[in-house]
Parts: sequence; structure tokens; C-alpha cells
Amino acid sequence: DPNCAAPTLHGTLQDCRSRSFGRLGSSMRWPALQDSRLTGHLSADPQENPVFHDWTLVYVPYCDGASFTGSRVIDGLHFRGTDILNGVNSDLKAKTRIRDAKQVVLSGGSAGASAVYYHVDAFAEGLSLSRGEVVGIPDAGFFLDLRDKDGVDCWPNMMRSLFGIIGYTDLHSGCQQRFKSQPWKCLFPENYVDLIRSRLFAVNSFYDLSEFRYTLRLDCCPGGCSPSEKKCNRQELAIFHAMRSQHAEGWRRLAEKHGSGVWAPACIAHTMAWGSWTNASWEVPAGSGNTMAAVVGSWLAKDGADASSFAYQDEVAWPGNRPCAGDH
Repeated sequence: DPNCAAPTLHGTLQDCRSRSFGRLGSSMRWPALQDSRLTGHLSADPQENPVFHDWTLVYVPYCDGASFTGSRVIDGLHFRGTDILNGVNSDLKAKTRIRDAKQVVLSGGSAGASAVYYHVDAFAEGLSLSRGEVVGIPDAGFFLDLRDKDGVDCWPNMMRSLFGIIGYTDLHSGCQQRFKSQPWKCLFPENYVDLIRSRLFAVNSFYDLSEFRYTLRLDCCPGGCSPSEKKCNRQELAIFHAMRSQHAEGWRRLAEKHGSGVWAPACIAHTMAWGSWTNASWEVPAGSGNTMAAVVGSWLAKDGADASSFAYQDEVAWPGNRPCAGDH
């Protein structure tokens, strides 16, 4: 609903209907092959993807509009993400030997990363591997419950409006138990990341570009601006820089959790595993060799896994990590 201060049922459904005509809201206009999107950590090229190039890949394009959540048809709109995800789970068990896998990685970017936080435990339970483990690698899905630059609870309001229609029952079950009277809190991983049983490795910028634009609704340039760009004022810069501490506190319990971890550069980005997986400009800290691919490879191998080994977080604020700040 464009009126994010007070979204309505009608406005939210209208927005969903509009989205249903695009690639992210319907599969009707998808091409038969989508291999042009298989880059970075999805690539079969060992140079581009030294970690997963020889793994079995199951690519599940996103079209349900709610991070693979919901099992309802409302006013002709199908909110059936849970049915899709359950169908994928059942199909894999019926047609492959996935239950014999040593490791299954559930990953996604942006709304797909939100799906990892929401569903990794349920998906793992559904697969019921014989001896292996299901782990999650969400890329840029740690969306915070923040007001925008004008104090309006904009993006969180829109999420609550959407899930008020779809229902919250398919979100993380442990979170549902924790917040029985406030299920909307389960839209935000900061409220339940400690309850996720599966090992997780979060790939997320301290200064997420989507949150910059759509949560905080900042329409300014924080630095390195071109003559045509509007520079952020002092108040906007303060809001921008606060993202670092807000994210660090939000995922602190994940970063401290045995067997899990975080890779967080101090650069402005949203979804990084597709295009910067092995990019030497994207290392934490700069010049360390700790690319996403290098760190995830060690994490999967449980190489030195303890409570703190896999917390790779820039200790500098933006633009202190000069290579990725300049690359952006």
C-alpha cells in the first residue's frame, strides 16, 4: 500500500495485484531457462565459484510475493508460498537421493534470504536427512524493524499489512511460541535468530541498500557523490551511520552462536553472493583474503568452528573498507 503510515486491506491487495503481473509475482511469463541468473555462489564455474561449483543445485525462482509463506487464495490472488516450499521438499525426496546428502544448503537473497530465516528449520525437519545437516546461508535478509527518516513506521507497517492478510502461522514456529500475542515480530530475525536450530551463516552488509532506500527511505548520497546527487544532511547521515550498530546488535546472538556466523562488510550493498562471491574488493576486513567464498568454504567444513571463529564483521564504519566502498 503506498500509504505506508496506515496501510489498508484494499491498498495492500491492489499492490499485490500489480506485483502479480511481474517476474517476482507470477511465473506465467518466465522463460523456459533461467541460467543467466546462476552466477556467484550458484555458478558451475570453479573459478567463479570454488565452493559450490560441483554441488547439486536446485534453483527455486521466487514468485509468491511473501518469502515462500502462506496457503490462501484471496480475491483471486494466490498466496501459496508454503505450498510451493512443501512441494519442493516433497519432490526432492521423491525424485532424488537428497536424504542421503551430507550437507544441504538453503540459501536466498533479499526476500529469499528472509525465507531462509523463516523456514530453514521447518525445511530441515521436512527433509529429515538420514545423517547429514541442513544449513542456511541468507544473503541480505536481516531486515530490521526500523522507522524511516521521518519517524514513520513505513516498511514494517507494509509487512504487517501483508502478513495480516496471509497469516503468520507459517513463520518460524519457535518465534510463534515466543510472541504468541505479537506474531508480527517473527517477520524480523532480530527477534528470534537465537531460536533457529539449524546452523546459519548470514551474509549481510552493515549498510544494506534496500533498507537505506525502502526502510529508512533515504533519498540522498552519504558520500562520494556526483554533482547531480543530493548529499545527505547531518540528520540523514546520523540515521545512515546508525545502521552499523543496529545491525550488529540485531544479529549479535547469531554471531556469538556456536557453529553459526556472520560476514558483514562496512559497505553499501544489497545481495552480494550473486556478483561479489570471490571478488577481492569484497573482503572482511579489507586485504585479509576473507571473501565470502573463502569464509563460507571454511564454515561449511567446520574448519575451526567455535563460538567466535565465524564472526567476520568489519570493525570500521563506512567508508573505512576502501576497496568495497570504492567498488560500490
